[in-house]
Amino acid sequence: MDKEKLAYSKSEVFTQHLDRKDFESLLTGIAVIENLQKRKEHKKKEVERKKMQKEMAIDAESFKQEAERDLTDISLSTIIFLANPLLVDATFKIIKPSFIDNKESLFSSVYYAGIAGIEKGVNKYDSSMDTGSSVHYIVRWFKTYARREVERTEADMLGVSFSKLVRLKKIAGIRMQLEREKDRKVDNGELLSFINTGQAEPRNKGKLVKDMKVTKENKNTTIEDIIEQERVYMAYFLSNSEQS
Repeated sequence: MDKEKLAYSKSEVFTQHLDRKDFESLLTGIAVIENLQKRKEHKKKEVERKKMQKEMAIDAESFKQEAERDLTDISLSTIIFLANPLLVDATFKIIKPSFIDNKESLFSSVYYAGIAGIEKGVNKYDSSMDTGSSVHYIVRWFKTYARREVERTEADMLGVSFSKLVRLKKIAGIRMQLEREKDRKVDNGELLSFINTGQAEPRNKGKLVKDMKVTKENKNTTIEDIIEQERVYMAYFLSNSEQS
């Protein structure tokens, strides 16, 4: 009820000479009616507001999904074009330590394996996740797949499985580390003890051997693993030196 009607109602009460109690009751009734009307209007507005929020949320989600589809569909070639100098540099760094001589052929297979990694990363991209720098995100996917390709190629050339090569490379790295520290060639028994006791693990640096923690992989390394690493690497390098 608007103010003019309320004022009119009050004047009517006075003209009819109602007592104060009746007059107050009448005013209370008018206030109750006004309050109910306001509550109905508020409830209607609240329903409309929630409906609008829901529609906006649906629109926002649709926009997000469409944007992510667009990212997958059109951005891969753009990303590769813009990031190519970084990708080429990363490929050279990844293949440089490899014992494979034909670096030109290796570069090609490793580079395109990295591109496949980028495509995988773009397909898995979620804008709601905190992936850090977009450049780091893309390069990280590239390097992961590129390194795997190098290791697969090396495994084929050495005639061992991919998982076995990964382990043999770790042992070879530890051997080189220990020989640098001692400035001499180490025998297989010495290398095995170095690995089994945890001395090969950076976290144990400066600790007494009895206080060192050892990973299950290092603890389970056997003399057969050490001998196989030496045999596989020696077989490759000897045959490679005879061909050159």
